[in-house]
Amino acid sequence: MNRTYIAKLYRLRVLNSILSTFALLLWSAVVWAAAPDTPTTIVQGITQEVIHVLQGHEGQSFTPAVQNHIADIVLPHLDLMTIWSTRT
Repeated sequence: MNRTYIAKLYRLRVLNSILSTFALLLWSAVVWAAAPDTPTTIVQGITQEVIHVLQGHEGQSFTPAVQNHIADIVLPHLDLMTIWSTRT
């Protein structure tokens, strides 16, 4: 084996290590992004959306349009059938 062959082999190993590391980081980012939301993060997200709507209508009366907008944010996350069936 001559020195140029060893140098090329070394460069190939370094490149392979860099590409493997990059692929692993990319894969872990995709898996992390696809992780399911926890109940806390869901409630925080809903709360932030409602606050944003309310701040956009600050100083105005609480119109049916605002109520409907907030209902469109909140209601998809509620199981009303279960809530109503467990009422005493």
